[in-house]
Amino acid sequence: MIGLAVLAAAAILLGSWETSGRRADRAGPLTLAAQTLVQAPADSMLGGLRSIRLSLDGWRDGRSLAERVQRLEQENMSLRLYGQELENLRSDLAAREGLEKALGTVARSSVPAVITGFRPIESTLTLNVGEQDGVKPGDPVVTRDGLAGVIDWVGPRTSQVILITSPELQVGAKVVRDAASFGLTRGLRLDTLLLEITGTAPVDVGDSVLTSGLSDRIPGGLPIGEVTRVVEQANMGTRLVTIFPAFRIGRSRVVAVIR
Repeated sequence: MIGLAVLAAAAILLGSWETSGRRADRAGPLTLAAQTLVQAPADSMLGGLRSIRLSLDGWRDGRSLAERVQRLEQENMSLRLYGQELENLRSDLAAREGLEKALGTVARSSVPAVITGFRPIESTLTLNVGEQDGVKPGDPVVTRDGLAGVIDWVGPRTSQVILITSPELQVGAKVVRDAASFGLTRGLRLDTLLLEITGTAPVDVGDSVLTSGLSDRIPGGLPIGEVTRVVEQANMGTRLVTIFPAFRIGRSRVVAVIR
């Protein structure tokens, strides 16, 4: 009985405090206690919601940024490809102009072609022209720099060129001097030709070497290369001349087949 009386008295007292607080336009003690109990969890929940929203906004912004970066990379790749194609076209144009100049002294027709393959071990090239274009085995192939080789094999639409740097190909050549020296070149490697000559006509490093014109198939006057070394072979009465070839693979993909 005493316990119930104490609780009843406490309830009356708290009720009067709450009522007096409301009449004075301020929260009563019960309201303040309730607010204290609820406020902290509510603030924590609101903070969590704000974090989630910021994360979602950041994720959307990040995805948008990633998409923009991807578009820019694609545009950059397209520009690089366009620039490379433009450079190839300029190179091809310069090569064609050089070919026209080189063929100006050749009184024979020619077939323009493009190099589509290269086998360094075999010292061969593949061209995009063949029998249907009038190409035949033995036809010389030239670039703007000079003689590249001769046609070795012909298909309907393609052909194979054996390069002057191949040990299997010999080409009649002459060293350009007032008194020319003649001989046959043969390949040693991609950057070296050998020419064995007889006679006493002077030959020096830096002299130009051209086709001799003594062949029925290869016209004379086409550049072969430049002398880089001369070795006397006294026991054989000859001189072995080393030549750096005028034709350089990769310098141009445009060639002409002389018929």
